[in-house]
Amino acid sequence: MERDGKKSERNSKIWLLVLMSVSLMLISPGSAAGMNIPVPLVDQGTHIFIGETGLDISNALINPNTGLPVNYVGWWKSVAEVGSTPADRYLTIAAGSETDYFVNQVDYTLNDAIMEGAFYLCDQASGMPIMNGGQPVVAYYVAIPHIELVPADTICPEVNRTGQVFLGTDLVFNIKTNLYHIQERTNGANAGIFDINVVGSNGKDYKSLLGPDAGGCNCPDCNPNYPVISVKDINILTNTHQWQTWDTDAIDPTTGLLYTPDGTYAVSVTCWANNIIDNYAVVGGAKSTTTNLGLVPESVVVTVNPGAIKRTETATATVVGKPETEYIIGIIECPRKMTGEVCDRPPWFVNDTLNVALKFDPVGGPYTIGSEIVYPSCCEGKTFREVVPTEFNDGVLYYASITTDCSGQATIDIDVDNTVWKADDNPVFTVHIQKRAPECNGVHIFDETELTVQKGDISVQISQSSDATNTPITEAFLGDTLKIAGLNSDSLTTYLYMTGPCQPECGGGLTPDLTKARMIGMGPEVVPVSVPQIEGFDWIFVNKDASGNPLYWQTKYLAMNPGTYTIWALSNQAWCPTCVSCGGAVCTIEDCPNCDVVAVAEITLKGPELTALADDVLRCCCPGYPCGTTLDAHPILVNGTSLGNADKELSLWMFGKGKIGSAKYINTQIPVNCDGTYSYNLAKAMEEAGVLLCEIDPGVYDIVVQDPGYNHQFDVILETQLDPKIWANPVEQQKRWILSGFPDIGPVENFNETVNGNGVGNPNDDFLTHVGASSITKTPDPESQYFYDDDWRKLVQVEGPGYKLGTEVLTALLRGLDDPDVDDNYVHLQINITDRPCGGADFEADRTYGNKPLTVRFTDISTIEATSWAWDFGDGATSTEQNPAHTYENTGRYAVSLTLNGDELYKTVKNDYIRVADGPAAKFSYTPAKVFANDVVNFTDLSNGNPSAWMWNFGDNASSSLQSPSHAYAEPGNYTVTLNIGNEIGSVLPAEQIITVLNDAPVAGFSAEPTSSDSFPVQVQFTDESTGVVDSWLWELIREGKVVGSSSEQNPVITFTVPGIYTVSLTVTNNGGSDTLVIDNFITIGTGSQFEVTQGWNHVSVPKAVTEDYNTVSELFAGIESGEVPYAAFDNERNEWVPVMDDYPVVPLEALRVWKADAGTVIITPTYIDGGAFTRNLGVGWNGIGIMAMQPTPANVALASLGETWNKTLSFNPVTQRWEYPIIRGVDDDKMMDPTVGYLIEMNTEGILLGGE
Repeated sequence: MERDGKKSERNSKIWLLVLMSVSLMLISPGSAAGMNIPVPLVDQGTHIFIGETGLDISNALINPNTGLPVNYVGWWKSVAEVGSTPADRYLTIAAGSETDYFVNQVDYTLNDAIMEGAFYLCDQASGMPIMNGGQPVVAYYVAIPHIELVPADTICPEVNRTGQVFLGTDLVFNIKTNLYHIQERTNGANAGIFDINVVGSNGKDYKSLLGPDAGGCNCPDCNPNYPVISVKDINILTNTHQWQTWDTDAIDPTTGLLYTPDGTYAVSVTCWANNIIDNYAVVGGAKSTTTNLGLVPESVVVTVNPGAIKRTETATATVVGKPETEYIIGIIECPRKMTGEVCDRPPWFVNDTLNVALKFDPVGGPYTIGSEIVYPSCCEGKTFREVVPTEFNDGVLYYASITTDCSGQATIDIDVDNTVWKADDNPVFTVHIQKRAPECNGVHIFDETELTVQKGDISVQISQSSDATNTPITEAFLGDTLKIAGLNSDSLTTYLYMTGPCQPECGGGLTPDLTKARMIGMGPEVVPVSVPQIEGFDWIFVNKDASGNPLYWQTKYLAMNPGTYTIWALSNQAWCPTCVSCGGAVCTIEDCPNCDVVAVAEITLKGPELTALADDVLRCCCPGYPCGTTLDAHPILVNGTSLGNADKELSLWMFGKGKIGSAKYINTQIPVNCDGTYSYNLAKAMEEAGVLLCEIDPGVYDIVVQDPGYNHQFDVILETQLDPKIWANPVEQQKRWILSGFPDIGPVENFNETVNGNGVGNPNDDFLTHVGASSITKTPDPESQYFYDDDWRKLVQVEGPGYKLGTEVLTALLRGLDDPDVDDNYVHLQINITDRPCGGADFEADRTYGNKPLTVRFTDISTIEATSWAWDFGDGATSTEQNPAHTYENTGRYAVSLTLNGDELYKTVKNDYIRVADGPAAKFSYTPAKVFANDVVNFTDLSNGNPSAWMWNFGDNASSSLQSPSHAYAEPGNYTVTLNIGNEIGSVLPAEQIITVLNDAPVAGFSAEPTSSDSFPVQVQFTDESTGVVDSWLWELIREGKVVGSSSEQNPVITFTVPGIYTVSLTVTNNGGSDTLVIDNFITIGTGSQFEVTQGWNHVSVPKAVTEDYNTVSELFAGIESGEVPYAAFDNERNEWVPVMDDYPVVPLEALRVWKADAGTVIITPTYIDGGAFTRNLGVGWNGIGIMAMQPTPANVALASLGETWNKTLSFNPVTQRWEYPIIRGVDDDKMMDPTVGYLIEMNTEGILLGGE
């Protein structure tokens, strides 16, 4: 045969012959002598297949225009170019070969690819196709043989069945092939050229299989008749064909045993036509890939995940059994002991109405599922309803019918709550599954597993609501607002009770009972668990105010006494009886069901604490001597502590025997410091009332200090303290009263009450009227006097006709404060005001102000005769001279006193009499703290000593005489700023500061050459491309999350000696800031660091041991769409690729194969484990291997451990999908082998390949 075309292909064909020889070595021949079935006659325009022999193609070569044969055919790669350009390949059919034609792969290969498609009759002179009817004449179509067999079953015919198959499954074989065209030829329709190969684990090659009984009988007692169906000499007349049906548990009528017993069956299909199998020995060509089916006895397995759950979690039961089969699943107890009551009931199944695989009995029956008997026999043939409790949902959620899908799986969710438990405190529950239909022998297939239910945890703590850290406390003041919170992993609701003084013994609530005035409710307080958590807690107890805003536990509204209280947090509502009285009931909150989870927190609520002290007053009311400047300035100090007073305010009252000077009484509000202390000068309140200390009579005066109690409201007030926006004022015309209030129970957002204005009668028919027209609905505000409703009472009249005075008012006030319904604390004090005798000491000084050191001369100007003088200068120094001089060394204010004759009655004190200053001192500040070029800098003079002149030098030849100037610097740099000051006395030392004017922060940038290298060590040149002024550089190389190298050079050259993928970071810095650029996975060293997977076949290996994230084929190839083509490894014993399961381990030195179905490239970057030695045993013939190196390595180095036991290696090119030219030992074995490629190696004798350390 002669060949011509656009290019010479001699070299390609020589290489193709080499590949064919390799393929023949890898795939054993399919046919034996005498098995070939000739179907030779080929008509014009029909198909011929690569590898066919003995064909008669003479009819295909007839020119329809002349009836003469044409032995010149052409093939165009593009059909659109047929007749318009020369053919891509011409073939000359040798004379005499037309009737015994061999479709030789070499003849029909162009550029390493088989020329598929139409071959046209051509005019040899012009090279153009012969036309007939305006169309080019197709001699024949060339095709590559293809055949595949996919097992399925009759229940789910669209699901491929491989691996384990239950005995009793009716299987069919779906065959797809293009070789059916052979049976379209003359005399081909009944040629029977196909065989289905079913080979058992014992090597038996079945010629036929048994099909199912036509009547559906499959048990011995009905005498089934299994038809015998041949699997040989099959005719396939379409591209898809289904052979049916194999009854896998059919009984051999001769032996009475299973015709196809359990075991592994290798199933494939072969085409025996025209010696294709001998000449095109490619798997999937004339013989399909072999599928292994493992026939096993039918079983069912039930698993529950997770196997142990808390009572706020759910589990899922998974049933794995026969496809499309009904089972009954139940949570059973045999014999049944559980009552079904709370704390003695099992978990239950979730009735998912959208899941058609699930069926439940209806509540109330009929119980068609529950009436099924549990197998194996449970307590003498009990039904499912007899082994589950029926108290909860009629028991119908404890069992269900569940049907598997085509994969043989089904799932059902299991739910629990905190009522699930067992009375014996052993909450392990049995999950039972059984096939609903029994087997031939009456036995049900079943399985069981267990589900353990665990109690969760619950906690409770108390903290101040204002404490952002939520620090637990055990003490607080009654009246504080507290945060009660905790964790709860046992239920979705937390129930809170409180026990303590005069609280129900079974626990009361934490908020008022709306039906009982001033009583706390019975509880519990129901608090939902929050998802997600709030402030780190699962739950926080809150009420809401009238506006819907959350409030924490406000103890100021509760009818509680100081004492120690216990807050109980339960995962269930307590079930003990209601207990109302104190001490009369016998139950306690601990009498709870055994399934409850309980936590407690104790809090001691202290009443607000109030102390007060006041000293007697020795006043000096002389008109000059001896009182001097102290006339009417004597303080009347009231000091003390007020703890638990959130409002930080006290009410102070003062009464005399009669009037206090011109005032009937004194009342004022005084502040409390943050630490709970207070100190108030009562003389200030007297002065505001127009009363001078020297105007009042000497004698005993009563002082009452009042706190607002734990409700944070003053319950006894002066009428003028009523809110005029709420209450009509005055209570009575021309009169003024002290009032006592009775607050409603709270929180009062629960109370809406109609109040009336304009003098209309009030609900309580008392003396107060509300402001407003007609009637209006008000919601009481706990923080205002609405809280008191209308329950104000008159205590005593203090103004107007008939007013009371002095002791009578005091007595009424104390009576009101002592009322049990008033929680205000008070302290009653008495002070005695007496007069000191007139006449006494006095002095003067020559100066009272000056800079340090300050010398002062004091002169005694007393009006009585003195024999001794005692001076105290206020700085620790004293003198006994009559007219001393004293020098003050330190700055400050000093009180000076003089005592005559050692008698305190003749003592005078002048406070803050002497003032000593430092003198001028230069000091300044500037803003902003960071200064950049052209920024306006504001300088502020902070000098003391009252300077009167300023001179600034800014360090850049600029200056200013302003006190606080502004200035801008044109350039970055360091500048010394000097401030000189002076006054009428003179100048002082200047102040200096250095200002750094900053550069703008740089912007990092860089490049590197090279960024990848197959081999190592390798030097990489890094180039800084940052912009802006840079003072320092920090380069960091990061591999596997760790910094493995660094440099501070601007353009470093770094040598990489370890393979891997490196992230590079560059940080550049100047005095104005820094910037960092990080480029992930920037440098790749060594081809072993990663590999690419492209569309089609890919043969790979790993150069080192991999971490657990990549140590199975499914993890290594995760994310690759394989189109259901199984992963494969090369089996060195069988000399062929074999499919492997997803969990097949990935180890070095082994060749793996993966198919990528979709377009595109996936880069896989495994993580490796250093160290370890590995070996791989190689047998005679072809073996799959990899090498252990992180860079390309010469074959004679990588394979040194094999010596001369190997001949050549082959690598597969995933781009061209062809085997590359081999590396031959002793010829070109210095060629490189890549670390991530899976190679085939031909061994002449056995050997061991070594790798690693």
